[in-house]
Amino acid sequence: MRIWVFGDSFAELREDREEAKTQWQGLIAHHFKCEIVNISNNGASAKWLTYKLAEMWNEIKLGDLVYVFVPYWNRQFLLKEHPQFSGLPSLDLYKKDEGHTKEWNNYSKEQIDAFRKYFMYLNDPDIVMLDTLSLYAWINNLLSKTSIKPVVFDTRSDCLQKIIDANYELVKGHIMDTSVKEFVTDDIWKEMTKSGGFWDDRPCHLSKVNHQILAQKIIDYVTNVTPIDLTYGFEEKFITKNPLTYR
Repeated sequence: MRIWVFGDSFAELREDREEAKTQWQGLIAHHFKCEIVNISNNGASAKWLTYKLAEMWNEIKLGDLVYVFVPYWNRQFLLKEHPQFSGLPSLDLYKKDEGHTKEWNNYSKEQIDAFRKYFMYLNDPDIVMLDTLSLYAWINNLLSKTSIKPVVFDTRSDCLQKIIDANYELVKGHIMDTSVKEFVTDDIWKEMTKSGGFWDDRPCHLSKVNHQILAQKIIDYVTNVTPIDLTYGFEEKFITKNPLTYR
């Protein structure tokens, strides 16, 4: 049995760091004594996840566990080598941050200008929403390859209609809410994450204690078919601004 995890930053596994063992993926892999196949990228879009799901389709086997973190619907997959460049905010740090600037310098001025103008003049929300619906359709067919329904996490509250008679388990609640509730107040979260006050270094935007809780919820689902509910049971209101506190 292997554990497949597809998603954006809420699903990223820091395999090259010691904390990978304490992330929810490492914890459930240790519990079930199986391998993790992590396919995620910070800022990834639904279309990129569909692309990767199609690419790995024949590798997923009977008995594997599959978890998909569906990103916010308005992200787009335009640059194959840099799926994290999925919207105008990805240009915000160009010429301001050394790492971002180096990555953007792989493209010509004309390509960067075309990227910007696409979102300014050609972006159509109704068409973009189809990318997420397509991802749900691919997920819906995964049960034909596994013995357990794939599990879908909506990272944020979404207005999209899901697949009717779905062959997947839709988690109750949104992982974004769980992440934000770790802060003492919403204002602290906004100031610290949206105004450049600090770099959110929490793996999957969750603190260690909530990785443990999420892992247990997933283990309970696999072993006892207990529905995964993100609306209760997590530690809340412990990250403060001064000093920055994690646990």
